[in-house]
Amino acid sequence: SLERSNANEIQCSEKEIVPPHSFKNQIGIGVIISVILSFRKYILYNIGLIPSHTIRNVIYKYVFRMIIGKQSVVFYGCEFRATEKLTIGQGSVIGDRCLLDARNGIIIGDNVNLSSDVHIFTEQHDHRDPLFRCNSTRDFRVLVDDYVWIGPDTISRSEERRVGKECRS
Repeated sequence: SLERSNANEIQCSEKEIVPPHSFKNQIGIGVIISVILSFRKYILYNIGLIPSHTIRNVIYKYVFRMIIGKQSVVFYGCEFRATEKLTIGQGSVIGDRCLLDARNGIIIGDNVNLSSDVHIFTEQHDHRDPLFRCNSTRDFRVLVDDYVWIGPDTISRSEERRVGKECRS
């Protein structure tokens, strides 16, 4: 309740008590999480612009928990989503400006070549859903077998879950 002590001054006689699971607190936490995730995406994007394979690989492996095999190379300008769910096998090459959306998991085998501008998505919005939600599951994980070459400017959506051994596209 509010009380007026002077004409211009309003004082609260009781403090407003907000339960810990109230709507106001949920909005605040949601905003904080959104800002943190946006900042993480910004950092990951800028790491891709560092002009050194070695430095990029160290940061991806030890800061963002990406599994990268020996002698694998991640080229300039790549963008990753959910690095902790991305595995790159030994001797594989990820070309310039690739986008790997591993929110449901991507496993790339040994000696794989993803040419420049390859985009692999494991999650997408359902255009038939009235709220345009992402209705994907772990079944949307993408597996790229050993010795696969995926040519430049290729887009793989979540329906294409496996690229077979020695496949060239």
